[in-house]
Amino acid sequence: MHEKLFNMMARRAVIIPTSEIYNPIAGFYDYGPVGLLIKRKIVDMWREIFIKEDGFLEIDGSTLLPEIALKASGHVDHFNDPLTECRKCHRRYRADHLLEEAKKIDASHMTNEQMTAAIRENGIKCSVCAGELDEVKPFNMMFKTSVGAVDGSSITLYLRPETAQNIFMDFNKLFNTHGAKLPLGIGQVGRSYRNEISPRQGLIRVREFEQMEVEFFFDPSEDDSQYLEQVKDIVVPLQTREQQRRKENFDFVSLGSAYENGDIPVRTVAYFMAKEQKLLNALGIMNFRFRHLMEDETPHYSGGNFDVEIPTKFGWVEVISLAYRTNYDLARHKEFSGKNLEVTFNNKKVLAHVVEPSIGLGRLFWCALEHAYVEDKERGWDWLNLPPRIAPYDAYILPLMKKDNLPEKAKEVYAQLLTMFDVYYDASGSIGRRYAKADEIGVPYCVTIDYQTLEDETVTVRFRNDGKQARIPLDILASELMRFKYNGTVEGAKSGLPLIQVQQPKDEEEGKSQ
Repeated sequence: MHEKLFNMMARRAVIIPTSEIYNPIAGFYDYGPVGLLIKRKIVDMWREIFIKEDGFLEIDGSTLLPEIALKASGHVDHFNDPLTECRKCHRRYRADHLLEEAKKIDASHMTNEQMTAAIRENGIKCSVCAGELDEVKPFNMMFKTSVGAVDGSSITLYLRPETAQNIFMDFNKLFNTHGAKLPLGIGQVGRSYRNEISPRQGLIRVREFEQMEVEFFFDPSEDDSQYLEQVKDIVVPLQTREQQRRKENFDFVSLGSAYENGDIPVRTVAYFMAKEQKLLNALGIMNFRFRHLMEDETPHYSGGNFDVEIPTKFGWVEVISLAYRTNYDLARHKEFSGKNLEVTFNNKKVLAHVVEPSIGLGRLFWCALEHAYVEDKERGWDWLNLPPRIAPYDAYILPLMKKDNLPEKAKEVYAQLLTMFDVYYDASGSIGRRYAKADEIGVPYCVTIDYQTLEDETVTVRFRNDGKQARIPLDILASELMRFKYNGTVEGAKSGLPLIQVQQPKDEEEGKSQ
């Protein structure tokens, strides 16, 4: 199915390999008009749930950071992937991926030395020239550059590997200018860069991507029970460490009981688990799990990390990382900058602790589309069952014919709706083909302007999921579309308007199927 989805995305220019007219470099993609609209609406949904609901702040930081800042964060010394190189043709491979693909060996917990031994023991060679592979070595994933006109005075910079560090470095200023109170949530949507050894699987592993992150700063000595109290009865799919040791999958547990059992380290983590589940459900993703990272996967500074993993045709894919980062980042920046990053709150000095929900936007985009993809033999074409609020267009505006003043009337309707909705005017091909084009990219409603429109100022609204149609007066069309959109339904029966059960259009001749 993912091949069909990739083909649709390429055919409709949902995503486009960057510099496609040349020999494109792996791991870089442009978002076309349809993809961009879906992506923006996912961001809007995130902003609503993670920023606006709690009155958090939001910044937009530079993508270039000085070397010293990334030394403080640990990225200069430790942000590495395992690299092995062919001694003959010098092709490079990511060693853990190579072992997985060649021998189905899970190398996620192996050291570089263990991966080298596994490659030797299994006789794995270069896939290009069958040459011997070198020892596995660490490969730093950051893109390095410099600023300054004179070599001797240039400053070393890196394209940031994550958006979080901007927030940590801005924290004190934002604390002092926005109320001087804890807790304080600061979010950011922005681009990050990682020089992946072997980008693959489309949007799943790329070199340039976008993150949606929140850093939630709090005083660990203060009572945080209110956060758990709000979400204690919410049930989530949680895979504990013990279940992983027993090779078991997740169970559905309440966040309250998970905290009481010691599976969740701080109450605030449970609060953000509930928010992450709310976002996924709003995007139409119901199948996922929270996996508690094993001890050898968890960074040394962390008080507990959870990955939200979603099943795809590529297997379980990590889409969200939820980390209790303690006060490690602020302590490191305090040390390397020489600045006191403690804040005064409740008459005491606090080096704030942090909980971080970090979301990979491209991966979430892909998973939302894959989970919405419907293979429909009965209809004759596949389509995306996207929730109306993240559909690229709220409606297609379609004149039934290209004559008799129908296009002019359709353009008038289009212009009126354009101030409130994302709408698309399409007059090319048969009405059936235009319905299919709209369905394919997930447009929930098609508004057809026909001969009856010229007589009584009503239009036909077709509902994507069931093909039902309703006649709606033009003077209430905008309010009805808004109600359909925010009710989260594409079921025509819920509109209270008269329905017309119709066959899906199959005729090639324009207008005949109507």
